Amino acid sequence: MILFVINLANRILISRNNSYARTIQSCPSIFIITKMIQPGTYAADQKQEEWEIFSVLVGPVFRKQRFLQANATASLTKTSYEITPSVALPNAQSRAQWQILGVDADWDDESGQVELRIEAAVECLGVWDSSAIGGLSFHVTILALALAA
Repeated sequence: MILFVINLANRILISRNNSYARTIQSCPSIFIITKMIQPGTYAADQKQEEWEIFSVLVGPVFRKQRFLQANATASLTKTSYEITPSVALPNAQSRAQWQILGVDADWDDESGQVELRIEAAVECLGVWDSSAIGGLSFHVTILALALAA
């Protein structure tokens, strides 16, 4: 996971292993998180569609008063499509479709972190064919008041 903390007072702080540098408490900071997850959504045979909502907690723990806003984007990073030739149906149609249906990031009151939710779907049309989503990449930007010193 890559995490950058940019203090809006023109100081850039880079953190690893969840240890953050001291900053001014009243100054807003931007936390940028980029990562890939491997969910493993799978569809096979005929006209089958599967969709799932994947949820992951990201970033440091904030109190509600310190969290200001979060936004996120996601993309498909690993997809697969397997076509099995059919002797019985040599002219059968075959296709696959992969989609990201929605992305949302907001503060989670139970954990104090930002919860990212990605809704993804995979569809397969074809006898003995299969398609899958093997990886999703995401980018989350969090605007919050700086962590306590």
